[in-house]
Amino acid sequence: MPRPRPSSSSSGPCRSFAYLVLLIVWLGIGEASKITMLFLAALPVAAIAARDGVRNIPAERIRMAQSLGASRSQIFRHVVAPSALPEILTGARLALGIVYGTLIASEIIAGSNGIGWMILDAGRFLRSDYAFVGILVIGLTGILIDRFLLLLERRVVHWAGR
Repeated sequence: MPRPRPSSSSSGPCRSFAYLVLLIVWLGIGEASKITMLFLAALPVAAIAARDGVRNIPAERIRMAQSLGASRSQIFRHVVAPSALPEILTGARLALGIVYGTLIASEIIAGSNGIGWMILDAGRFLRSDYAFVGILVIGLTGILIDRFLLLLERRVVHWAGR
């Protein structure tokens, strides 16, 4: 029986690491290549979330605003933006998680400072205590960032899911 082929969309963050080599060649090993790679890693997730948020707006809401005489800018400001905001913020949380993981990986691959570089350097010098602390800091920071964004999402779009 033939093995199922993996989907090309399932390679998410791994694909962004392939960009890193080209970005280092084009932009150097400095911060510009890392920032560009982080932007390229986050953009698809954020854009798809925004698109889906706008697509999932019930057409009745827009038609009701039009029938009440709302202009295009009023429809965007008072109907489209509030209706799409929950999905946009969820996409932002996902994108930030991808960016955080990509940042650590880029520090490991091409960094000279940062937590990822510290863990790699600790591995070279057999300093497992530094490696464990780095891994712990990465995990705790990731959890704190996610909890902060979740709290922000609950405050900004308190009506979502109700």
